[in-house]
Amino acid sequence: MLHECGLRATGRSHDPVLLRRRHNPTIPIPPDPSCNGYLAFTTMLMAGLDGIERKLDPGAPLDKDIYALSKAEFTDVSSVPGSLADALTALEKDHDFMLKGDVFSEEFIETWIEHKRSKEIDAIRLRPHPHEFEMYYDC
Repeated sequence: MLHECGLRATGRSHDPVLLRRRHNPTIPIPPDPSCNGYLAFTTMLMAGLDGIERKLDPGAPLDKDIYALSKAEFTDVSSVPGSLADALTALEKDHDFMLKGDVFSEEFIETWIEHKRSKEIDAIRLRPHPHEFEMYYDC
């Protein structure tokens, strides 16, 4: 799965890619089922429209087994944010495409980012992870 390897790539047949190409159309991989579908699918649509409008090239398909890439091949493939905190930082830097057509407002995006940081990231960061208990207290 993409979430395991975190690579940003397109391909024709392998599952661990962000966009799967079948002949001409590019098919996005569905978002995580635990997300808010209304926000996720709207944002994916807005990003796709932005890419079409700006004529962004998704690059050549990576038709290789991602898990079998050499270090040299692996470094040539960009990655997606590795954590929620990284994803929110990326969203803060690049969300103009979401504001087009008044689909989302600046206030909504700022509020959503603040909520995610305070209610999810900080809540987890301030508490020990179960693995920490296993490593240090499970003697």
